[in-house]
Amino acid sequence: MDKGVFANETVTLTERYSLQPIARQNADACFASCQDPDIHRWLPLPQPYTRAFAEEWCATGAEEFRSSGQGIHYAICDGDTMVGCISFKNVRWREDVVEIGYWLDASARGRGLATGSVSALADVAFARGFERVELRIATGNELSIGVAERAGFVHEGVLRSAGIIHGGRVDLGMYSRVTADTAR
Repeated sequence: MDKGVFANETVTLTERYSLQPIARQNADACFASCQDPDIHRWLPLPQPYTRAFAEEWCATGAEEFRSSGQGIHYAICDGDTMVGCISFKNVRWREDVVEIGYWLDASARGRGLATGSVSALADVAFARGFERVELRIATGNELSIGVAERAGFVHEGVLRSAGIIHGGRVDLGMYSRVTADTAR
C-alpha cells in the first residue's frame, strides 16, 4: 500500500454484506438514514441533514477525503443497499495509527453488522501496516461501547470533554486494538 492514500476497494464481510467506498449512488440511502435522531444524538452531523448535503458528500466529499490521505468512508452495504457508514479517519500515517468511526441505519441495528464491520476494518488496517486502531465513543453511547467490546477493542480510559455532539461537549471513551492483540 502506498503510504498516505487509501485504496478505493471493496471489503467483503460475508456473501451478503460488504464495505464499499462511498459513491454518488449512496446519496438517497445516506440522506434517509441521517434523518434518524439516534444518529444525531451521538454524531455532530449537519442539522438539518439535507438531501443536497448527502448528495455532495457522497458524490465528491468522500473522494476528496480519500485522495487527500485523510481517510476513507465506506458504505456498509446489504447487497447493493447502503445501511450504514464506517470510516478510517484521524489518520496518523507517521505513527501508523488510525481511528474508525461508524453509524448504522435503524433498520440494520441488532444483527451484529456494526461489530462485524468494525472488526473487519480493523483487520484491514493491520493488513495495511497500521499498528494501532482507535475508537472514540461518547461515554453514554452504550450501543457503540458494546460494539467496541465485541470487536475486541480494549477500553483505555476516558478523554474528558474531548468530543462535541449537538448537546455540547462530551467525554469520550478511548478504545483500541493493537497488532499485539491479533497474536492472542
